[in-house]
Amino acid sequence: MSLRKSWSRTILRFAAVAVLMMLAASSGGAKARGKGVSVIDSSTDGTSGADVQGPYTLTVEIEGLRNSTGTIDMLVFDHAQGWPDEIPYCIRKFEVPAVEGNMVLKVPNLPAGEYAVLVLHDENGNRRIDKDWRGVPIEQWGMSNNPRVYMSTPAYHRAKFRMQGDMDVRVPLKLYP
Repeated sequence: MSLRKSWSRTILRFAAVAVLMMLAASSGGAKARGKGVSVIDSSTDGTSGADVQGPYTLTVEIEGLRNSTGTIDMLVFDHAQGWPDEIPYCIRKFEVPAVEGNMVLKVPNLPAGEYAVLVLHDENGNRRIDKDWRGVPIEQWGMSNNPRVYMSTPAYHRAKFRMQGDMDVRVPLKLYP
């Protein structure tokens, strides 16, 4: 495969994430509070195709925000369909003000099942992930399980985890790669 085709494929995959940012207009209705670590308790309507056990609370610790500019957009998926850029397929979506350092978001009322989390730091509020001239993101992003990046957006199966009770998930934000 030529280098040109490889970069084209990479640009297309990251363009999909940009579409995600443009479409992420729904808020979890939460407020940030505190210094350094922000705890946000979000409750929005959303259903899952998972088992009808629970409800449980998913606590997502977002680590390494480089500044307090813009918003944090978080999507929770319960299956691979639509991952990570098709918002109609996510079961929960949140948009909250960014707080430099670490933040904690709580997602209540989730049944037992498989989930994956995507977090994006939209620093300038333009509802998309900004990229450099090569198509590489210049805004922070992260996923549950912190999957390694190999020239494209990691697949759902690399970010998923099994939730059978209240659970904590760590999502370190990074810049590509």
